[in-house]
Amino acid sequence: MIIQQKAGKLRKSIEVIFTLAGWGFLVVFLFNLATHFQRRLSFAFYTLTISNTTAIVLFTLLTLIIGTGTLLYWSHYNKKKYGGLSRRKPPEPVTTKEIAEFFQLTESDVEKLQNEKYVTLS
Repeated sequence: MIIQQKAGKLRKSIEVIFTLAGWGFLVVFLFNLATHFQRRLSFAFYTLTISNTTAIVLFTLLTLIIGTGTLLYWSHYNKKKYGGLSRRKPPEPVTTKEIAEFFQLTESDVEKLQNEKYVTLS
């Protein structure tokens, strides 16, 4: 399902620019991967030393802390801004009279249709 919104020209332009930049990055990455691929792979990059491992763990923890803080702040902001609103209301019940008027039937016909097990319309 695609959700369509009314967006201004500036927003659409920014979305197009970011989308093209993302696709461009992907194309350049795949091109570099294809042109610099060697038959013999070297796994020297994947060797971990103590300093390398410490940097990776610190970066991961820092990212986790920043992400958690952002989500907590966003949650608090949404509760403050939208928490007191009660916009959702259940629909009002429809009477047999309203159904009869809508379908141009009598109320007795509507009640008959509602109570029958099988209904054949022609």
